[in-house]
Amino acid sequence: MPEAEPNPDEPQPATPPSSRALPVQPPAPPNAPQALDVDPSEEDAHQDQQDDHLVGAEGLMAVEKLAAELEASQASDQETAATQEARERLERRLADRQLVEQLRQGNFSGQQYDYFANDLCRYGLSVMRGWLRTGHIFSLLRERGIDVQASVEELEELALDREVREEIITMTVPVALDKFHEQALVQGGWDPAKGASITTYFMGACVLTFANIYRSHRRQRGRWKRQDDSEAVIYDLQRRFDDTEAGVVGAAVLRERLATYSDRERRIIAATLIGHSQEEIVEMYAETSVRAVEGVLHRWRTREQSATPQDPTMGGIRS
Repeated sequence: MPEAEPNPDEPQPATPPSSRALPVQPPAPPNAPQALDVDPSEEDAHQDQQDDHLVGAEGLMAVEKLAAELEASQASDQETAATQEARERLERRLADRQLVEQLRQGNFSGQQYDYFANDLCRYGLSVMRGWLRTGHIFSLLRERGIDVQASVEELEELALDREVREEIITMTVPVALDKFHEQALVQGGWDPAKGASITTYFMGACVLTFANIYRSHRRQRGRWKRQDDSEAVIYDLQRRFDDTEAGVVGAAVLRERLATYSDRERRIIAATLIGHSQEEIVEMYAETSVRAVEGVLHRWRTREQSATPQDPTMGGIRS
C-alpha cells in the first residue's frame, strides 16, 4: 500500500532529541596529527618549569639588583625625611626668632606678650600632665643630673591622683614662665642658633622648676603625715591612763599641758612618754639629730618641773 504523502497544511509532530540528526564530522585527512587530551594544570606546570629555566643565574642577578635598588630607594626616602625634619626645625627656630624680636619691641609685655604667654602655659600644662602621669619627668631630671627620685608610692600617687598632679603642675608652670620671661627673653638666654625651639626651652625651665616644687610638696606631705602620726601617738598615750577618775583627770591635764607646746614639741613629748627612744623619734619625725630631740625634752622637763612639781600625768601611765 503506497504511503500517503504528508499534508503540508497539517501540523507535524516534534522530533524527539534522541532521534534528531547529528552533524556528521568530516573524516580526518590522512597523516593529520591526532588531538591530545591534555590537563590544563599540566600545561601550567610545564610553563612554570620553562620560566624557572629561563630565570637561571641571570634572573637571580636581576632580582638581586632590583632588591638593591629598592633598598637604596628606601634609604633615600629616609634621608629625605630626615632632611625635611631638619628643615622644619630650622624654619621653626627662625619663626621663633622673628616672634621674639616682635615681643622685644613691646618690652616683653602688653597684649601680644599675654597671648604668647597664655599659649605657652597651655602647652606646658598639657605636656607636664603627661610627664607626671607616666613618671617621665623623673627620667628628665636624671638626664640633667638632678637627684629627685620618686618612690613607688609617689609614682602611684602621680599616676592615679589627678588632684595631686594638677596641684603640682599649676604651681610649676607659672613659676617656670616667670623664670623663662626673665632669663630666656629679657636677658637673652634663648639662642635659636643653639638648636632649641622656644617651646623646648620653656619645657626645660618647667623641668627644673618642678624639682623644687616637688621637693616642697614632699616636705609638706611629710609634715601632714607627721601630724597624723602625732595625733595617733597622743591618742595612744591617753588610752594608757587607768579607767578611773584619777586617770580621767590625768588625761584631761595631759591634753591641757600638751596644748601649750608646738606641734613639733608635742609629737616628741608624746612619743617619749609612750616609750619611743630618741633615735626612733628622729626617724619617725625626720628630726635633724638626736641632740635636737634631747633639747626639746630638756626644755619640757625644766618647764614642767617648775610649773607642777608633781605632775599627775606621770604616775598614771603604764609602760
